[in-house]
Amino acid sequence: MVSGSSHNTMAFMMVLVELTNDSTYLIPCIITVICARAVSMQLGEGFYELQVEKTGLPFLMQEDEKKPVLNVLTAEDVMTKNPICLRGSDTLGYVASVLASCPHNGFPIVHTPISTSDTYLIGFITRERLLTLIETKIGEVSAPDSGAAKALTDAQAPPLSDMENGEGDKTSQRVAKLLRALDVLGISVDPRLISRLASSPLDMRDSSDICPNILRETAPVKVVLHFFLRVGVRHITVVDDTQRVTGLITRCDVT
Repeated sequence: MVSGSSHNTMAFMMVLVELTNDSTYLIPCIITVICARAVSMQLGEGFYELQVEKTGLPFLMQEDEKKPVLNVLTAEDVMTKNPICLRGSDTLGYVASVLASCPHNGFPIVHTPISTSDTYLIGFITRERLLTLIETKIGEVSAPDSGAAKALTDAQAPPLSDMENGEGDKTSQRVAKLLRALDVLGISVDPRLISRLASSPLDMRDSSDICPNILRETAPVKVVLHFFLRVGVRHITVVDDTQRVTGLITRCDVT
């Protein structure tokens, strides 16, 4: 019954042999398990497949690559357009605000040359790595021998209520925004260091993937599925002919 409902044959058969420690009934078990799976395959999907469909998990199967519609759709049709991008010069305050305001698990890193307003993809960084960078940066500033910590020992951050009421300048507004973002992310920090951290640059170059998975907008969805199923990637950055980021694809976009 378990073999039929879960479409699982070999694993269940090995469990039976291990539990009984007797190979006498191995052949009858093999025949029973194979027949149970064959009948269940004719009746419909297995228990695990039904649970995946019920919970809405972004699960892809090998059979998805054979769908005829994949030869018609392109990456541009399924991608999330205008994704949130980060720059290598972004401050800790801005990155923390982005993480607190959206649930995305990955962000393209772009570069904007001085001579033009176009942006070019230079890397990709995950949410987990960004959180680690923020905590590391806070730890460096909070260290007892840190120059920033010594300079701010006697300084007190303005009251949050005053900053939210518009009584402070732009710096105070950035401080208030960072305080709220860190609270959402569950990161604790000395309030005396917030002013310095809000404008402190966050170096993401060493922690980012400088060779991210890239596809052109015109790439067929069949290639996208190949990346997810065969290569095992989690994010695919979509670019145009000038290497400008135009979209982002995850498993949720193609399921």
